[in-house]
Amino acid sequence: MEFNKKITCSLAQRGIGIENAGHVKVCNLSTHIFKDANGDPYRIDQTNLRDIWNNNVTRKEINDSLDKGERHENCQLCWDAVLINSAIALAKKPILMATSFKNAVIAGRQSFLAGRMKKSFNASASSPESGLI
Repeated sequence: MEFNKKITCSLAQRGIGIENAGHVKVCNLSTHIFKDANGDPYRIDQTNLRDIWNNNVTRKEINDSLDKGERHENCQLCWDAVLINSAIALAKKPILMATSFKNAVIAGRQSFLAGRMKKSFNASASSPESGLI
């Protein structure tokens, strides 16, 4: 799939997310916490909002990645959502594509719930060796 080389995200450009502990992020969907020059995380209750906003290192890093058409590690959730949306919207049969994604999620969950087999360093045939054509 061909991507537009100039990708913009209003959340990365203008947003601020705040975690329950008061740490500040680029947006509510991001995993990255803003840090000061010493590497200490900014806290909304301990840092001037202007200082947080003017810390453009992380914001610039993310926007530079998006400008190159590259996914930044903190944008994974949105990036994946856009890819799935594009796959469904641009498919010849979008309903069938959406159903296939749904079935893949269900199959993945069922596989997880079924549990892994125990580890073994020896192989043994699980198919019958007699009665074959």
